Amino acid sequence: MTHPLTPSAAGHRPAWTLAALLALVALADALLWQVGWPRMGFAVLALALGAGATALCMPLPRRAVLIGWAGLLAATLPMIEEIQALSLVFLALGLAHLAACLVWAGQGPGAVALRALIRLPLAAPVQLGTDLVAGARLLAQAPGAAPALLRALRDWVLALVLGGVFLALLAAANPLVEGWLTGLTGWLPDWLSAWQGDPARAVFWVFMAALIWPMLRLTVLRPRLTRARPPAVAAAATPTPALPSWLNARAVVRALGLFNLLFAAQTVLDLTYLWGGVTLPDGMTHATYAHRGAYPLLATALLAGAFALVAQPFMAGRPVLRGLLLAGVVQNVLLAVSAVLRLDLYIEVYGLTRLRFAALVWMGLVAAGLAMMLWGLVRARPPLWLAARSAALGLATLYASTFVNVDGLIARTNLALPK
Repeated sequence: MTHPLTPSAAGHRPAWTLAALLALVALADALLWQVGWPRMGFAVLALALGAGATALCMPLPRRAVLIGWAGLLAATLPMIEEIQALSLVFLALGLAHLAACLVWAGQGPGAVALRALIRLPLAAPVQLGTDLVAGARLLAQAPGAAPALLRALRDWVLALVLGGVFLALLAAANPLVEGWLTGLTGWLPDWLSAWQGDPARAVFWVFMAALIWPMLRLTVLRPRLTRARPPAVAAAATPTPALPSWLNARAVVRALGLFNLLFAAQTVLDLTYLWGGVTLPDGMTHATYAHRGAYPLLATALLAGAFALVAQPFMAGRPVLRGLLLAGVVQNVLLAVSAVLRLDLYIEVYGLTRLRFAALVWMGLVAAGLAMMLWGLVRARPPLWLAARSAALGLATLYASTFVNVDGLIARTNLALPK
């Protein structure tokens, strides 16, 4: 069996892939972390990522490259005009469109490219985890390695990777957590200057690497993204594909346990400082504390909700896992509600804007969607049940918003605020 990280796997050369990864992470650090021009930074980084992915997939038919790049360039224009949530969504869709066209490579009908586009959001993190495990196996085969230790760490990959992402989001949401993490880096040597006193930058590197890597592995992803679904009769005889070794019940239990601890710590801090009225450290106001947490907490709740859907199939016959999953969803409902209340407190001080109104609506939708997820888990409903009701809720909200005079609501709210 060909190892997924060897040069012979799908014609992919890992040295070039790793070099491209390091170059793109360095570019992301220069454009997004160090330079205060994120709008052009996002656009340039997306184009550089598209160029790297295209080069690693060559040779390709000209038609597939032209169609893919036409979509990416069109999706980049809104970001150049104005940076906002919608322009970021279009930029992500443009990159996904380019990836689907590179995978499609002009072979077969356009339905193959559409199939690749739909499967990419789920296949990309699976490929990332598979490559992490493959890298660990390569280390285990090296002289002097400790295979037993790596096998033990395998079940912690999911918890540590996603736990680091959640910790970074909570640090962005809570200046107290950020200060504690900064204080923990005093023991690092001086040559780790980018990490010392600034752990968020290190987390940023890891986060960007995780986002970039699947785009550089499209030749390996191609069979998974373009494979046609077998007929209904033959599907019963087709064996269920094995899950990656790092995605198992033990790993999910460890991850849920760690996530619940992180969410509980954030909830306790909110109850203490935001709602309990305890005095914050010098130089920090309650308005700053409230505003810092609104959007990162929303992202945390969305990511945790997606993980809950992934973990749901492992619940059968495992009451501990089911309890941890239910507790995690409950805590994420609280995080979403806390994000709404934080933004409401900030509006009371600084006023209402269109962006803050839209954020309130989406935060309410996330809270309602998580509450429906909790109900679906308790009643053992399938994921399709949740998807249908979430779509109906979103559509109903958009329809209802057409009857709201947003500008008038903003004006009335701001005039009613105390001077």
